[in-house]
Amino acid sequence: MLISGSVAINLLKTNWFWLLLWAGLVVSAILSRPPLPIDETRYLSVAWEMWHSNQFLVPHSNGVPYSHKPPLLFWLIHFGWWLFGVNEWSARLTPPLFGLASLFLTRRIATVLWPALPAVGQTAPLILLSMGVWSIFSTLTMFDTLIVFFTLAAYLLVLTRAENGGRGLWLVLGLVLGLGLLTKGPVIFVYVAPPILLAPLWTFTANWWRWYGGFVLALCIGVVVALAWAIPAAVAGGEEYGQAILFSQTAGRMVQSFAHRRPVYWYLLLLPLVLFPWSLWLPFWRGWKIQGDNSLRFCLSILVPSFVTLSIVSGKQIHYLLPLLPIAAIVLGRIAAASPGPKRYDRWPYLLFFTILAVALVVLPTLPVLGREATIVHYIPWSAAFVPLLTGCILVWLVGSKPDHGPQIIAASVLLHLIVLHLVLSQSIATLFNPSDMITVVSQVEREGKPIAVYPKDLADQFHFAARLTRPVTALDTVPELQGWSRRNPTGYCLVFADREFLAQFGQDQGARPYRDKWLMFSRRLYPSE
Repeated sequence: MLISGSVAINLLKTNWFWLLLWAGLVVSAILSRPPLPIDETRYLSVAWEMWHSNQFLVPHSNGVPYSHKPPLLFWLIHFGWWLFGVNEWSARLTPPLFGLASLFLTRRIATVLWPALPAVGQTAPLILLSMGVWSIFSTLTMFDTLIVFFTLAAYLLVLTRAENGGRGLWLVLGLVLGLGLLTKGPVIFVYVAPPILLAPLWTFTANWWRWYGGFVLALCIGVVVALAWAIPAAVAGGEEYGQAILFSQTAGRMVQSFAHRRPVYWYLLLLPLVLFPWSLWLPFWRGWKIQGDNSLRFCLSILVPSFVTLSIVSGKQIHYLLPLLPIAAIVLGRIAAASPGPKRYDRWPYLLFFTILAVALVVLPTLPVLGREATIVHYIPWSAAFVPLLTGCILVWLVGSKPDHGPQIIAASVLLHLIVLHLVLSQSIATLFNPSDMITVVSQVEREGKPIAVYPKDLADQFHFAARLTRPVTALDTVPELQGWSRRNPTGYCLVFADREFLAQFGQDQGARPYRDKWLMFSRRLYPSE
């Protein structure tokens, strides 16, 4: 016990800086931002349906087996509910905790790769935490942060096996791969397989047959772990569900995506945004010609093949790159450790960026921006413009006075900027993404036993958790279906998501409220007057 306490104290002393920043970011995000549609609200609803129906083998969405994702995230949410009761905060805190563990793994991997350069291990977690894409998506209730954790755990096991041997590590790797499969399916192999297959480029072993044989063993163990859930779930969920989780989803997403189809070069165009704010840090550009070694080749054996594979696959989302960001942060930390001394002009790109952002926050609300969640710009308060402007000025002053601490200052400035921006925009975000008043009415109507329908059908999996619904809703996808259901169910209510003109034809648009890029209405009579 004394040893464990001592280790914990030393850990806090070593990592307190980015631990504090992580805590501030996560707490501000959860307190000031409701679960965002469509993904967060959907996943919470699926977890809730599993919980209240006591069906933990097959996930369900609005009463139908949900085949798009494996169940590990839902099980972890259930564990929090088992400890603390059904609540929102423990469910939303689950993925960020895996993000925190990923920061520790990032530091450990950097230390293993470059033990003679402790600055790399000290800087890499800060670089990762302050990357804009990471700082946003790692606070969301999504599967990708869990995949990051299992991917990094696999990298650390592979490095340990390459350096110290130990056949048992392949067994542990198999368990990690199995948990990754239960998180998001075979996509984990896109991140983990390349450095193992390309091991001759970055390590040496006397017996490659044993190396690749160990990898095959780990693959088999991982598949067995996943099938231990998938086969019983396929039997319980029916033929269509079994076909989807065992074959259709994987093949469809890898060959011809069901959604999010984008060109091959899409990720390449987004790289400056993905790596922001470090894409503006000039010492990285001056010091990128570092001497190649096995550690750098290990990182490149991950980044290059995985990035190319993700680019070739038709379905693309920016958060699919999340598992690559810790390794990118480690490489950036290595470049920072080798880069020439800071210059006076290194700070000016940040001042320029934050100035442009401040102007945009003032100008955008006055423009007719339409489409999806872009509608939120019309609800941005003018005071929000002071946040990036003040951040830029503070950052420039601090970097100028303490140039040797540039990465720490930039990371802290960007993260504090996001924390304050969360608080400033909380009311605007709540206006568009938190229809709590209407959800209260939906919950009351269901408790009274009255039928509920939604239009369009994409709304069917969005409010089950928020309203604690215990029965499926009727999903309607056409206006005739909507009107016909309303006539057949005179005591029923329908939740409608549409533009104001559509709602006006029913004469009840006064009860609607803004939601995302349209309006949300919960009404009883949804057909024009005769």
